[in-house]
Amino acid sequence: MSEFLNSLSPEQREPTERTAERLRFESGQAVFNRGDPGLAIYVIGEGCVRIHDGDRLLNRLAEGDVLGEIAGLSEMKWTASDTAEKVLTTLFSGQSDPFRCQARP
Repeated sequence: MSEFLNSLSPEQREPTERTAERLRFESGQAVFNRGDPGLAIYVIGEGCVRIHDGDRLLNRLAEGDVLGEIAGLSEMKWTASDTAEKVLTTLFSGQSDPFRCQARP
């Protein structure tokens, strides 16, 4: 699904894929909003997401990209809003899931 998952050893990848939740967002649906608690990271499976601050476009991410890793791993609030531009599927992992443990050195 992504370079991030492919970089994990089989021993790390298996529990991550087993416990992470697959989520679907419709076009125009918010993934998260600026100021919300950063409690998770998302790996984009299909579709694309617009990262923005109000009407100001900051970036676009698509299949294989990791979304929210800074806030998700450091428990910061989201510093921007993310909205699905097309139907978006993600692998979602919250703070208690293996992404959090595996991504730290």
